[in-house]
Amino acid sequence: MSLYLEYRAEISTGDALQWRSSTLLGWAIRLFAKPKKENRGRAGYDVNHTSLAITFSEYDQYRRYTTEALEHGIDLNLLSRRLREYKGEVYWLPLMLRYNYCRPAIGKIALSHMGIDYDYKSLLRQTHSRVRPDRKQLFCSEHYFIAVRAGFNINGVELLDSMEKAPRPCDIPDLGIFEEPIRIK
Repeated sequence: MSLYLEYRAEISTGDALQWRSSTLLGWAIRLFAKPKKENRGRAGYDVNHTSLAITFSEYDQYRRYTTEALEHGIDLNLLSRRLREYKGEVYWLPLMLRYNYCRPAIGKIALSHMGIDYDYKSLLRQTHSRVRPDRKQLFCSEHYFIAVRAGFNINGVELLDSMEKAPRPCDIPDLGIFEEPIRIK
């Protein structure tokens, strides 16, 4: 937890969290959703799960949360608890400072996803080719992508509009909106 505690105060709404599980399931997901050859082994790319960091600074300045697609759907979790229980590595991808004004809209969209079912069908289709984003059911990187793209659009940033397919977790660092990844677990 020392890595997380070192950076906790800087983690903010809209930042990506890239999870690399040391379990058999995590390995299997990475097997099918490989990053581009030039990115293999780079921090934040060789992962099997993406979640969105979120803060509620008007209520609690210290805690950090994450919205993520889990087996039962989109959920809000206390980040420190998830990190404590997680078997594997986690990388924090901070949004570039130039997009700070988009963070409130990103958080609003991410929270509107709470309770949406997990998109198992698209997850399986993703093993062969990318799929179009669908707000009725979401997998992890699809939830992140839709929330960020919509939050950007609300603020007049059309940077991600040309992407017709939902990214896999290994594609998230290539969105071109992040500072360098930092390991927090």
